[in-house]
Amino acid sequence: MGEYTKIYSRKDDMQTVYLKNMVFNLNIVVGDYTMYNDFVDDPKNFKKNNVLY
Repeated sequence: MGEYTKIYSRKDDMQTVYLKNMVFNLNIVVGDYTMYNDFVDDPKNFKKNNVLY
């Protein structure tokens, strides 16, 4: 998998994700290598948990 399709940034780290490969909304701008870490909830829920409007 290339960097532009990879969701998790490290092999054994399921708490850190590349946001660019998960957020598909024209109103949300994310850099190519922007990472998000969530050690409490599933980081794939970034949009639901962090984008209010």
